[in-house]
Amino acid sequence: MRTARFIAAILIACVRGWCAPPIVVPPDRAGDLQSALIESGRTGATVELSGVYVITNQLVTSGARIRGTLGSHLGDWNIGGTVLHFRVPPTNGCLRVTQGPTGNASVIENVGLVFYHQTTPTESAVALDGSSYGTVLRRVLIDRPGRGLVFEPAPSGIPRSLGHRLEDITIQSFRTAAIHAPNPISTSDHYLTGLVYLKGQQGADYVTGAVAPATRPVGIDGWPNSMAVDNLLIEDCSVAIRLTQPINGRVKDLFVDNCRGVVFERGPAYGGRHYVKTFRVGILTAAAAEPRCRLATGNVRLEIQTGLQTLTTCRDGASWVNWIPPIK
Repeated sequence: MRTARFIAAILIACVRGWCAPPIVVPPDRAGDLQSALIESGRTGATVELSGVYVITNQLVTSGARIRGTLGSHLGDWNIGGTVLHFRVPPTNGCLRVTQGPTGNASVIENVGLVFYHQTTPTESAVALDGSSYGTVLRRVLIDRPGRGLVFEPAPSGIPRSLGHRLEDITIQSFRTAAIHAPNPISTSDHYLTGLVYLKGQQGADYVTGAVAPATRPVGIDGWPNSMAVDNLLIEDCSVAIRLTQPINGRVKDLFVDNCRGVVFERGPAYGGRHYVKTFRVGILTAAAAEPRCRLATGNVRLEIQTGLQTLTTCRDGASWVNWIPPIK
């Protein structure tokens, strides 16, 4: 009986692609990457990448499993390992994350993604398709994007995209937003573990220079419904977190540095029922920033909590409600 179960487990694993040999694509065959991703999504084989790749066309994951050799997700992209340089014309996501033909989710790990969006500040670098779910991004570095990671709205007929898992993610030198959810209530239940490090432009032109507010980056623009983050570090932004149409959110440990004095900005009102939406922070540390909540007119209440203490409650018709935490 045990032998039969063991054989059955092996057969199931092979059907899922775990027995399939890896698909190795060297840097000089970067043009073959899209066909390799399609094959991976179909068979479950892992696409193994090593070196520096120049990408000139949009890539669609199609449920592929992608594994690189990036040693760390922190620091500059030139630390070595697997780096994909995207030189792609404006499109709806230089790297589009979609499901495979049997509904299998995409997995991307140990990869650096470098973009060149100085002239296209709103371009999506990594777009999570609205009909995708269960995507895993692990130890991924996104450098110099317009919008780094975009949770796209679910298409008509689908309530929301669900359950993406991100672990040890760095998004740096972004132009508009590191993480963006254009319609937060249509994407939900995502879990970000490890360290999520969001660092705006590293020069003075975005944060302290005389630039238009629209060009100053936002750390997280729109918090997906019921998204939970373990450790979140946001630096050098105009707004650290813009809570647009919030339902529920949680951050275990939030550190904000040099974000022009604004930590929470609620953004446009949501026209739904009159009930409290809660955003909870376990530990909040703000250096060179003053936590505050700004409420646009509308019929939405937003409650921001840290630990066991409610920091700020924004009510109907409020303009600015400030709360300055004690220095401990």
